[in-house]
Amino acid sequence: MDSIVIKSALIEGELVAPPSKSMTIRAIAASLLACGKSTIIDPSFSDDGLASISLVNRLGGSFKVEDRRVIVEGTNGLKSPIKDSLIDCLESGLCARMFIPICALKDEELIVDGRGTLKKRPIGNLDELREFNIHCTSDNGYLPVRVKGRVKGASTTLDGSLTSQIISGLLFCLPLTEKDSFLHIKEAKSKPYIRMTLEILKMAGVKIEAQDHLSAIYIQGGQSLQPLTYTVEGDWSSASFFLVGAAISGSIFVKNLVYQSEQADRRIIDALYQCGAKVEVTPEGVWVQKDRIKPFKFDVSDCPDLFPPLCVLAACAEGKSTIYGVERQLFKESNRLLSMCEGFKRLGINFELNGTIITIEGRSSIKGGTIDPHQDHRIAMAFAILGLRSDEGIEILNPRCTKKSYPEFFKELSRIRR
Repeated sequence: MDSIVIKSALIEGELVAPPSKSMTIRAIAASLLACGKSTIIDPSFSDDGLASISLVNRLGGSFKVEDRRVIVEGTNGLKSPIKDSLIDCLESGLCARMFIPICALKDEELIVDGRGTLKKRPIGNLDELREFNIHCTSDNGYLPVRVKGRVKGASTTLDGSLTSQIISGLLFCLPLTEKDSFLHIKEAKSKPYIRMTLEILKMAGVKIEAQDHLSAIYIQGGQSLQPLTYTVEGDWSSASFFLVGAAISGSIFVKNLVYQSEQADRRIIDALYQCGAKVEVTPEGVWVQKDRIKPFKFDVSDCPDLFPPLCVLAACAEGKSTIYGVERQLFKESNRLLSMCEGFKRLGINFELNGTIITIEGRSSIKGGTIDPHQDHRIAMAFAILGLRSDEGIEILNPRCTKKSYPEFFKELSRIRR
């Protein structure tokens, strides 16, 4: 197994945030369902982004890549013949969950499957989809999932406590049904991700009425998705690691970040303000510089991917920081709560778990050690950034797992280290 060692260093300079894989996948889904040719500019060519692009051909569309553009010929609601009944989502959880309802636009049975750690992650409450005439059979709630439609509009209540991704899939397919739909969502988590889906659908000309708090969503049937030309915005999730890196050890200007974005992880700015970092948000991007790192309190219920970088920030603070809403970390690419705690034990960082809360005691200096990220891209990136505060160095096993979301992560980290 290959590895990389990150030792104590400052980071300094600027970088361009990579394209958002979450918005790329949503834009690809909209383009596939549209009735014409769409152009996605500067998409994410991470492993997850490539997984979504590969589904275009499998589901009857076509695409070509030209100069950091993906041009997609849509299917007008999956009305083209399916080329492959096996819908292989590789390791993308968003693709798997979102395309389960989308596949039900076809009458024939399709099989949604994946690889690697995705096979060990629960998909969600598939039984709720029966209300929409979507019939699923699975391996005890895990992939592969056999999907049989055809999907129909309905008025029903959905549980949003585990994942918003299946709800996003419904939002893509329900406008294409004959009947109107009304969704009452209880205990909605990750609301910003539902808003990201609504944003892409609005670009595709779809009209959906949603209450501000997203507990109720009305979807008119009989619509169609129009082709779109969309430039993918920068990824706050990936950028958050470098912003935290600057807060604990240096300074950085990250371009291509839109503060008004619907992305959940733009809230990293709130945590950085709270901990005392110097922060400046501009139309061109975000500048962060290290200052005194005060302890902080933060709830990650709606932005679960911020958990790993916030743990790093807490580990370097001058006191005890508290992170709330950590229960959803159990079902990511790894059990991220377990992965972070395992790494903290190796590095001598004290923490305390209490239900859905973790309290982390910061240290002025970090011991060295070897970290197994368990094939989890965000765990690898988190401990690599923490290595900037370790004189002995932190060795990251299997650093290539960052290709899932940020293929250039270690190259960029090496470039800005001083």
